[in-house]
Amino acid sequence: PDVVAPGVNINSLSNINLDGYRPLSGTSMATPLVSGAVALLLNKHGSLSSRDVKKKLMDSCIDLKEEKENQGAGLVNLQNLFFDEYEREGLYKENGKIKSCSSKDGLIENLLVLLFILFLLDKDY
Repeated sequence: PDVVAPGVNINSLSNINLDGYRPLSGTSMATPLVSGAVALLLNKHGSLSSRDVKKKLMDSCIDLKEEKENQGAGLVNLQNLFFDEYEREGLYKENGKIKSCSSKDGLIENLLVLLFILFLLDKDY
């Protein structure tokens, strides 16, 4: 693989369980995180080529210290992919709280990225 993403015991929708969810594993569970990261990246930088997107995604990965044929560049990390850029634009925490949120591309995009990053940080990815 070029990159890896969490894909084991991911809560997914299900018509089998009464609560509507069940844990699933596999590439079908990892793909949404990677495609979401690419969508956020393209939303922010729509003129990137597919090669540039792949490079940015791979450069953001955390090395899991596994064989390259098992992990590629490593674990996709949205904090590495976006945080430095958003910190430069004024989206950052001070004393555990969001201090400011401004971007030429709009508040909603910033908040979506922040929520996704916070979700991943909470899950220790």
